[in-house]
Amino acid sequence: MEYLHVLSRPKVIDQEHDVVWTEAYIDSTIYTSSTLQFRIANYSALLASYDFDNYNKFFEFASHIPEDRRVDFKSILSEGQLISRTALQASLDMADAAVHTTATAVVMHRSSWLSASGIPKDLQTKVEDLPFDKDKLFSKKNNELLHTMKDSRATLCTLDIHSSLPRRQRYQPYQRPLTQEYYRPQPKPYT
Repeated sequence: MEYLHVLSRPKVIDQEHDVVWTEAYIDSTIYTSSTLQFRIANYSALLASYDFDNYNKFFEFASHIPEDRRVDFKSILSEGQLISRTALQASLDMADAAVHTTATAVVMHRSSWLSASGIPKDLQTKVEDLPFDKDKLFSKKNNELLHTMKDSRATLCTLDIHSSLPRRQRYQPYQRPLTQEYYRPQPKPYT
């Protein structure tokens, strides 16, 4: 039981840290796995295409095969072409699944960002349904919806929508007047 006193107390992790970790997990794991899945699908599609091309080239040798074996040779080649076409279709389906995985990861990342942003739930559902067409993204109707919160400028900045700020005066740093009362002579170093 003495070893329990040596161990440190467990740290309390707040919800904000949990959300940040979840976003990092989504970014690193799901994007990486979907990218790997897409690369594997691409590689298998290249192999299947190469295999199909090889079977097509073998048909040129069919005339050099004896008559009694030519039928068997052509049937083997046609089965090989069918298998390579099936493998190509499977790799295309795998690439399609990788694209769906990436899209799901983007949607999950967006929803976790919205939940971490502190925006009320009723406004989150409206923001999720915003049209993401270039021309319609910032229409007046959507801006009026976003301006219903208390601090609309903070809301817009949270959503990466930056409106123009009122023009401020140019910053001029404070300069002390060089009068005698502020001037203090430096002591001479010891010699």
